[in-house]
Amino acid sequence: MIRICLVFFTSFLAMLSFADASEVRPVRGLLYTPADIVRVREIVETDPVAGRIASEFIRQADQWMARSRAETQALVPSADAVFAYGFAGDPRVNKPWSWWGRDGEASLDRPFSVKSPHTGDIYGREKPGEMYYDDGRGWTRPSDRKVFYFKGVWNAHAVRMLHEAVDNLSLAWMLTGREDYATRALLILDNLATLRSQRPAQDGPVDWPHPVGTGYGFFLYAGNVANDRMVASALALDLVGRTPAASQPSQGNPGLSVFENIRRNYFSVFEKGYTDRRNSFQNHAISAWANLLTQAVLFGYPDDIRSGIEAAYGFIDNTIDRDGEYYELSATYVYLGRIYGSRLLLPLARYSPANYENPSRFPAPAAYPHRLRFGEIPEWFNTVVPSLWRLTTLYRQPQYGDAPADRFTPGRTATTRPDDPLNSIYTRQKVIYLKAAWHATDNPAWRRLCSQLYWQLPEAVRASVRYRREGILEFGPGQWTDLPRPEEEAASLPAALTGENPVVSGEKRIAILRAGEGAGQRSLFIRGGATASHTHSDQMAITLYARGMSLTGEYGYKLAGTPDHRGWGVQAVAHKMVVVDEDLHAPIPGAAIPPATPKPPASIDGYVPAGPAQLIEMSNPHQWQGAGLKEYRRQTWLVDMPGGKESYFVDIFRVEGGRTHDYVWNAPFVDPPRDDAFAVDGVTPVRVAGVWSLAALGNPEYRRASFNQEGRSWGERLEVGSGTIRNVGIPGEKLASHDWNPAPGNGYGFVWDVKAAEAKNDWSATWLLHDGKHAMRLSMLNPDGQTVITGKTPTLFAGHSQDVVIARRQAATSPQFTVQRPESGVEQTNNSKRETLNSKLPPQAEGGAGLRSRFVTITQVGEPAAGVWPLASIHWLDGMGTDNVGLVAEHADGTRDTVLVSSTPQPLRTKDAALAGKRGFVRRDRSGALLTAMLSEGTGLKANDFELRLPATAWEGTVTRVTPREVRVDTALPEAATFAGQGVVFSSAPQAKIPYAGNEFFTIEDMRAEAGGTVFTFSSQSVSASRLKVERKEAGAVVKTLWPNELAAIPAGQPNFGRVFHGHLLLDEERGEPATVVREYLAKDRLAVTDPGRIAAGRFYRIMATQPGDRMRISSLAVLDRRADGSWQLEANMDVTLKLPQMTDGARRVVIVDDAARTQLRPDASGLVLIPVALFTGGAIRLSFSEDILP
Repeated sequence: MIRICLVFFTSFLAMLSFADASEVRPVRGLLYTPADIVRVREIVETDPVAGRIASEFIRQADQWMARSRAETQALVPSADAVFAYGFAGDPRVNKPWSWWGRDGEASLDRPFSVKSPHTGDIYGREKPGEMYYDDGRGWTRPSDRKVFYFKGVWNAHAVRMLHEAVDNLSLAWMLTGREDYATRALLILDNLATLRSQRPAQDGPVDWPHPVGTGYGFFLYAGNVANDRMVASALALDLVGRTPAASQPSQGNPGLSVFENIRRNYFSVFEKGYTDRRNSFQNHAISAWANLLTQAVLFGYPDDIRSGIEAAYGFIDNTIDRDGEYYELSATYVYLGRIYGSRLLLPLARYSPANYENPSRFPAPAAYPHRLRFGEIPEWFNTVVPSLWRLTTLYRQPQYGDAPADRFTPGRTATTRPDDPLNSIYTRQKVIYLKAAWHATDNPAWRRLCSQLYWQLPEAVRASVRYRREGILEFGPGQWTDLPRPEEEAASLPAALTGENPVVSGEKRIAILRAGEGAGQRSLFIRGGATASHTHSDQMAITLYARGMSLTGEYGYKLAGTPDHRGWGVQAVAHKMVVVDEDLHAPIPGAAIPPATPKPPASIDGYVPAGPAQLIEMSNPHQWQGAGLKEYRRQTWLVDMPGGKESYFVDIFRVEGGRTHDYVWNAPFVDPPRDDAFAVDGVTPVRVAGVWSLAALGNPEYRRASFNQEGRSWGERLEVGSGTIRNVGIPGEKLASHDWNPAPGNGYGFVWDVKAAEAKNDWSATWLLHDGKHAMRLSMLNPDGQTVITGKTPTLFAGHSQDVVIARRQAATSPQFTVQRPESGVEQTNNSKRETLNSKLPPQAEGGAGLRSRFVTITQVGEPAAGVWPLASIHWLDGMGTDNVGLVAEHADGTRDTVLVSSTPQPLRTKDAALAGKRGFVRRDRSGALLTAMLSEGTGLKANDFELRLPATAWEGTVTRVTPREVRVDTALPEAATFAGQGVVFSSAPQAKIPYAGNEFFTIEDMRAEAGGTVFTFSSQSVSASRLKVERKEAGAVVKTLWPNELAAIPAGQPNFGRVFHGHLLLDEERGEPATVVREYLAKDRLAVTDPGRIAAGRFYRIMATQPGDRMRISSLAVLDRRADGSWQLEANMDVTLKLPQMTDGARRVVIVDDAARTQLRPDASGLVLIPVALFTGGAIRLSFSEDILP
């Protein structure tokens, strides 16, 4: 009782007046200068939210002050203690629990034990000889030799809590000036420093799946997590390091002061090879540099400060792409890239040589660009602010690469971390980074944008104690209060930042189509960029969203390099895409290269962001190495339905080449499982003799494999907590916990309970969604014949699997190719003929031409219990031939959509419509009256009583000049507003000796006329794809750069399969003129060029996305839409010739263009009227009709 009263009394005294608290002088002022501290105390006095946060810091600090010094020290583990994540989980029920016991499994009040969240059982209290007894080194289960570290989990929890105590105590000291808070923080750090000095250099969590080498981690922290903790501890020590207790003798090392013991024995830089070799800028490397630089600024190491400053600029130049996106190809790691990059730049925000005794030894900010004010660099601003709005799906993190599965369900508690708009990691970053960016810049436009975006956030988000508290720990003073209110309303935000318009990120080839708003938004995501760090083999895979949910059964991501990650999660068959030749041509990844096979980027060949029928088209014939593809093309549509509440998705996938094409589709699982959660109609897959796993269906050699038996497939044996394969005692089977990809190395061995049947007609598959109310239906239009395969795939959730359906097309014979088996290193050869159900399909592959396939599907979401589906029927149009697609989708209300797609711009005629071009869309109401017409990359679209004509399939021209922000072409184009939201594509010159791997897409921003040509001007994008500093020239026309270029997408130790920058211009930054061309990238920091004589060491060069001589193309587009009042809205980027039903009854009818001049355009005798492109300079126009000529 006395202790409780004391805690209350000390907190009460602390809160009397922050403004009157004693002065606090940090060691260097990493986050807070003395002036910052005074200002924060004033904010806390007047801002209620800031006051609550301050009270919470002090409350948590007081909980530690309520413990005696001896009680606090007793929580420090012994020198021989083990630390564990706890991946093994509960040994009784084989279910995982949280890492380090952080969700309540471990408690400081229940020493050396953990409580199961599944059963309530407590482990760690057993006595010697009893089941589960842990002597401190873990308990080994006799049945499978699996080790459970109960006490190791508690040790990890205790050290985590001690570090959190340091954070809270240091901030409590800053707020109140009470030295006892600082003294207690130093006591903890001093004891942890002593403990580190007593432990081996090869330290870290005992159950980490990767080998823990010297200098990799400490206690429970491994790799980048260890470096992150060092940065946080440095920020705390900066606040408390000048107090009297810091100069007292260390308790554990009396020959040193407390401060010196902490500096020497606690602080290290982990994974230091990254900073020594400068061979990578991936997230681990950035974290190592951030740690090194933070310590250098805190302790005054001038050489390390110089190196850290160079690394900070190198980071921005070599990891931020031309769209302002951090390079790693995972939504989660883009999120982390902002965090790690911010930590790297943070210690320089208040750095000054004047803070040291000998300022002349330290680098001067004036010697560097922007005087070390990184918030003024456009690429970094775009990374921390606009990117958070541009690349979201349903306002949250999209699923691609190493990202967690999105299980959010509206109105229900998600089974993973809730990712709704008010509680997502993106929302957290929005709150924090808007404040950080505002305070880091003096640019008035950027500050205005930050304020607009901030005040657009819901009040509950802006007032969130949690978000503001997390921001304070990471960024300091600017996080304590709201941003100033903007002078302009949020309605003036750029369209790309509303989160409700379609968007394309050109360098990563990410496209997001969107319809609807708020909780009713529908979205489609696709990525076609090159393979890079933390990516999956998911190029041109799609993820769909509707009804507030993801419609895609992504496996997700937990740990890198584990068998579930390498063997399943990253594999192509785990994603919605077409897998060619079962992905057995490509090199199977081993320990030396990333899990996803390096691949070049796709080209963006079509994009329609306007009207109810949006679409994106990508192609990449080089995606499947060794298959000899002529075509690998995906065109996918998001079609909004009248009323704006529903959409459906059309997917058209063409493949030519190879011998097997597997079109894969999946959905999230239902919890709890239901027997009626998945069904296939129109075909009945059945068990195939000798086949349990998908690997054995087309490869008889695997029918005798251990993983082709019920209960023994890799997917069935996955350990959810650790991502490893469960040992079931199979003689001779060799398993590994890391850097192992189970046979056959393509993920097919993870798919089990496989059934198959031939299908000659259309068929459908339906999945109940995880809200238990809605369902997703995939309807396959099947003009060419397929084999339909069903199976089950693993999830990261114990007791759950997901249902997958695969449409397979296969040639009469399979190829003879060699496969590298990663588990044995022995080369084996597939049989030349495969015993498969669909071996009698039409042999399109005869004569060596390769198999040709087209997969055409429509996906919709309905309510099966109520019998409600948006579409009443779907059918194929006759007369399409073998290359084209024509389909009709009839809505439940009788509305009728016709989709026409030609493989090349050519005439395509059906009884419904006629298309001269590549893409056409027609919508009619139930009476047959026209509602919508869209023509893309074509010259004509006609159906009965209307006609739409354009003069060409595209605007084309040649690039004549480039700078980092401009591209000039030799074609005179209309004003920029005519092309609002559309894209321009730059491709290699026809005569280019080294052609680009794919074309380069830019969203059109601004344009100006110039001497018979046009200049494209970009502000949120850059024409400079990367910025290199040359260290030296080497033999063979090779250039060695100072920093590794991560944007080149080169895996360690591998040639540049991605060819990202091959053939691209190197622009001399100082002279502003072309220097040479990239021949190929040999390593991240080495590239071969065509003319090394024009390169000089020590200078900067920019790799340009396009160059003089390249071809420019803007696809033609016209969208006509009838409005509720009977008028028409027309959007076009060329002259339009138009005929509408209202124009067929006489020449006196005219079109009135709804502008200030009320322009009148008389139709000709056939009812056609020409609308010049100049009328579209203000965007879409409205058309109406009149019987007579108006005065």
